[in-house]
Amino acid sequence: MSSTLRHDEPSPAHRPAEGSIGLHRVPAPLPAPGGRLPAPPAPTPHLQTLVDQYLADQRKVSAVDEFSRWHDQTSHQTTDTDRPRLYSKLLPVSRPSVAAGVPPAVEEGVSPSGLPGSRHESRSLFNRGLPTTRPSVAAGVSPAVEEGVSPSGLPGSRHESRSLFNRGLPTTRPARGEQYAFQVDLDACSGCKACVSACHSMNGLEPGESWRSVGLLLDQQHTPAPPSSIAVQHVTTACHHCVDPACLNGCPVLAYEKDAATGIVRHLDDQCIGCSYCTLMCPYEVPRYSSRLGIVRKCDLCYGRLAADEAPACVQGCPNEAIRVTLVDAATLESTLRRPPVSTAPRPTFVPDAPDVSFTVPTTQYVSASRRVDRLGAADRTHAAPASAHTPLTVFLVLSQASVGMATAATIATGFGRVPASFALFTAFVLQLIALAVATAHLGQPLRAWRAFLGWRRSWFSREVLVFGAYTGALAVPALGTFGVALPETVRSTALVVLPWLGLVGVVTSAMIYVATRRRFWSAGPTLARFLGTVAILGGASLESPIGALLLILPGLAAKLPAELFPVFRRNADASSETERTRSLLLGVLLPLLTTRLALAGLGVACFAISLLATPIPETPLALLGTALLLAGELIERHLFFVAVAPQRMPGAVPS
Repeated sequence: MSSTLRHDEPSPAHRPAEGSIGLHRVPAPLPAPGGRLPAPPAPTPHLQTLVDQYLADQRKVSAVDEFSRWHDQTSHQTTDTDRPRLYSKLLPVSRPSVAAGVPPAVEEGVSPSGLPGSRHESRSLFNRGLPTTRPSVAAGVSPAVEEGVSPSGLPGSRHESRSLFNRGLPTTRPARGEQYAFQVDLDACSGCKACVSACHSMNGLEPGESWRSVGLLLDQQHTPAPPSSIAVQHVTTACHHCVDPACLNGCPVLAYEKDAATGIVRHLDDQCIGCSYCTLMCPYEVPRYSSRLGIVRKCDLCYGRLAADEAPACVQGCPNEAIRVTLVDAATLESTLRRPPVSTAPRPTFVPDAPDVSFTVPTTQYVSASRRVDRLGAADRTHAAPASAHTPLTVFLVLSQASVGMATAATIATGFGRVPASFALFTAFVLQLIALAVATAHLGQPLRAWRAFLGWRRSWFSREVLVFGAYTGALAVPALGTFGVALPETVRSTALVVLPWLGLVGVVTSAMIYVATRRRFWSAGPTLARFLGTVAILGGASLESPIGALLLILPGLAAKLPAELFPVFRRNADASSETERTRSLLLGVLLPLLTTRLALAGLGVACFAISLLATPIPETPLALLGTALLLAGELIERHLFFVAVAPQRMPGAVPS
């Protein structure tokens, strides 16, 4: 019996099973008690009709069987070229030829379907609406433009986006003298902070740490605006990858580098000691300190993604495409931003109320089609809040300057041959050691502190480290003599000669660390007066003679107090200026501290004045009390030096 089934015979899979009717199975009959099956019931006419109809349907040939039979019949009669495919039965088996009247240019651009089409016929779902060929020189496109076409095939500029992953990137790498830079369309920025979230997620930042921020510009003049004008604009900002970056110039351990090929300012995490000096140097407050890692981190324009020809996270994350990466000419930008202002020359394009661009020459390009951008101002332009206290630096500066004052006063007294200076020099040495130990507490990576001298060519921080290191070594020579350590007289005399000069130069380098930041409250004159005044006050307080002490304390206070109070008495009409915001702090939340500082200075001077009536010996309680009061006053003054500074910043949000 052949196993082959005829087309008119149902297959076993389609045959009704025993005990079933159609597709619905009925229970099989149970055997009778005698062991024999009962006789099947006679089928009803209606049931017999359903069974016959089902069997008749099964005998019909399905569409699949019809296709199989047709395939078997035609497979040996036609060739592969002549046989049409299942999905092209209605299409001609060959494409049009030149003889059919189709020109070669059109035939070259036919669509994959085989039908004649123009060169601009769509080809697939993803490139529908694009020409099937790229423009050629013969088509009227110049080679310069064709060289810069985007991968889509359409001619574009060097700054045209090219795909989903590198959208917003220039189509060429930076040429000689060029570098990458952010370009922000202020009109397109909606303040959604998607760029902030994308940057935070891509770089794995900590809670509260952000390398990009979004500020707000408001109409500060409240002028009537036509319907087409805008009075509010958001501004997103990150690292500006400056032509002359202040963070790089101030870093004492060379933890920053500016890539020669791309111009990107990168931070080397493994070199950082966590001194946070770059956070003070950068006028845009871009570097962020990580307390968990003990180092500073910043935006690097997604350097790794750019190397793979992918756009930075903030560029891809912006839903309005308000951020993109462009190319700028560094020399042209520097000559424009650092050129003296000329009435006929256009003003440099940057954000209103931003820091002075001539300091670092930022490369970020802010563009806006609105004509009222110059009338807008930062929403927080008049807001002032106390800055970071930097307590270890406060203690270091006061104690190191007290050490220099005591050593200088003792050296001068020894030169006059009045009193032996061994105890005073030893006390100055102890104070200097305490100051250095406290200073390391300011570092996030204190074990790397030995590297702080590497940037001495351009960083005042490194110069301070070198000078104070030499000062501490020179101060150790007479201090060891207190314990009977015999040293050559030449060494001792040389150390006493260079000691005060090294100390004073060290104080100047300390002042220049803050002068280099170009903050108005830390300008050169007031800062040098404060630091050198502390040297005179605490150095005079160490003298045994009350008269000699007052001769140094009073001039020191006369130099310091005007430097401390100049923002209070110099009112500025512009409420957004640094001086006016510092003034609001000193007369506001910091007024109790300022009052206490002045009171302590007055009480200290009074103690030394009263001690003139007592026995002029170092153990006089009034002299010791006066020294303690003056020291406490200097610590409060140095605390105010840090917290009362109100530098110019990039626009922020509306203060709460």
